[in-house]
Amino acid sequence: MRNEILRAKGRIAELKSKIAEKELEASGLIIQIRTFADPYENDMSRIKSGQIRTASHLLDESITTIKTLRSELERLEDDIG
Repeated sequence: MRNEILRAKGRIAELKSKIAEKELEASGLIIQIRTFADPYENDMSRIKSGQIRTASHLLDESITTIKTLRSELERLEDDIG
C-alpha cells in the first residue's frame, strides 16, 4: 500500500511537470499566432495564414494534452486522498 502511494505521488509530480511544460508551450504558440496575425499590417496578403494555421493546430494539440493530463492528475489526487 505504501509503495502504491509513493508511486502515485511520483506520478503526480511528473504530471504537474508535464502540465507546466505544455502550458509554457501553449503560451509561446499564442504569442507566435499574435505575431503572425499582425493587426497593423495594411496588406492582408502579407499575413502568414499558413503559419497561423500550423501554430493553431499545435496549440489545439497542446490544450487537448493539458486537459488529458489534468484529468489524470485529478483522478490520482482523488485516489490518494
